[in-house]
Amino acid sequence: MSASDGEKARQDVRSQLEGEYREKINALEGEASDLRRKLDESTALANRVSAQLQTASHDLSAAKSQISELQSAVKEKETEAEDLLLLLETNSEKIKLMKDSLRKLGQQVSDDEDDEEDDDDDDSNEN
Repeated sequence: MSASDGEKARQDVRSQLEGEYREKINALEGEASDLRRKLDESTALANRVSAQLQTASHDLSAAKSQISELQSAVKEKETEAEDLLLLLETNSEKIKLMKDSLRKLGQQVSDDEDDEEDDDDDDSNEN
């Protein structure tokens, strides 16, 4: 093999290696481009999910606040209803005592059931 043959063989090997390296570089650049695109898509998705999470968190806070307000209102109404029942019971006892006193004085007094029926009749006449 002569020097020119050796040089030509080296150039052939060099050209072959350069071609292989160019193919590998092109393949790696393509993969890098795909990875950048996927990273951009993932970042966009993460941003959308983050925004949705913030919205959901805000909605949850608002719902918790409404629940708390409603629970307070329910407790207030329950207390009011209990107070009204106690007042009704107290008034019923007073009425009973007054009727007993009137009976002792000889007055004719209707029974509780008659009063309720009379009240119902009064209500229907008012309409």
